Amino acid sequence: MPRNYFASRDLYEVLHEKIKPNYEVLYSDLKTLDVGSFFLSRTFKSFMIENNNYEIWCNTLEEVDKTNSVVSLITNEEKTNSEKAFIRILNKIDDLQIQNLATKIIETFILNSAYKDFSIISDDVELIKFSKENIETIKHAVKENAKKINLNVLEPNIAMKTTSKEENKKVFIVHGHNDTLKLDVARTIEKLKLQPVILHEQSNNGKTIIEKFEKFSDVAFAIILLTADDLGNSKNTQNLNKRARQNVIFELGYFIGKLGRENVMTLKEEGVEVPNDISGVVYTPYDSYGNWKTELAKELKSTGFTIDMNDLLQ
Repeated sequence: MPRNYFASRDLYEVLHEKIKPNYEVLYSDLKTLDVGSFFLSRTFKSFMIENNNYEIWCNTLEEVDKTNSVVSLITNEEKTNSEKAFIRILNKIDDLQIQNLATKIIETFILNSAYKDFSIISDDVELIKFSKENIETIKHAVKENAKKINLNVLEPNIAMKTTSKEENKKVFIVHGHNDTLKLDVARTIEKLKLQPVILHEQSNNGKTIIEKFEKFSDVAFAIILLTADDLGNSKNTQNLNKRARQNVIFELGYFIGKLGRENVMTLKEEGVEVPNDISGVVYTPYDSYGNWKTELAKELKSTGFTIDMNDLLQ
């Protein structure tokens, strides 16, 4: 039977009603670090999809919603329900498989966050006796996040170089040989009342490729299309892997440096190998059903563009 909560009860007490005492400190510290917002991000959803756990997550959210037996007074109910769903995961971490999932969620949260002091999370997982391997995974993520402290000084400079998204509605499309995908993305951007920029459609004016690229890369957002244009492998393996063109990978790194990672989205064709040394980049799968369009619109909206989701239906 679902519990009946009264609106007058403290929100913190309600959220922690079912958390096991041993795990309350870890959950409380993660909540203080705003793990709830991470659960609403494309990064988290993509991570769960890639690890074949998104359906389980959605089912857990539905179960949480069914147990909400009073009218919610919470302004961000989706975030609160996500936090409750995570409580259900934490309550089962005695099961090593569930603990491994919780560890990967926490690791992804830490690696994709701006610099914060996550050292307390390392202490928490040791306190509640996570496996040695999972403790080391969390500690490594904390160390990687700590490296971002020096980037905080650079981020204001990046912001100064870019104008308001209300003024700059340009979205650069980095593409390979898949013209169908390129045009599909361009049409979607136009539907959202933004301006797609495709380099080969711009006039040369006697400029070299690099000069032309620098001129037209003054945009507010970039979409990188990773399509199966090349085949390659390491010298120690025989199998050839599908890869994006080298210039596409170069331009991916260029725009991450120029715009910041949050203003770059990658669309990946199925089966294409992705760079393994570009930390924190999330690859959104390109699907024929068009789910990627919704993800693109959400991502653009989250970075400051004025987006009407209904425009996608036109």
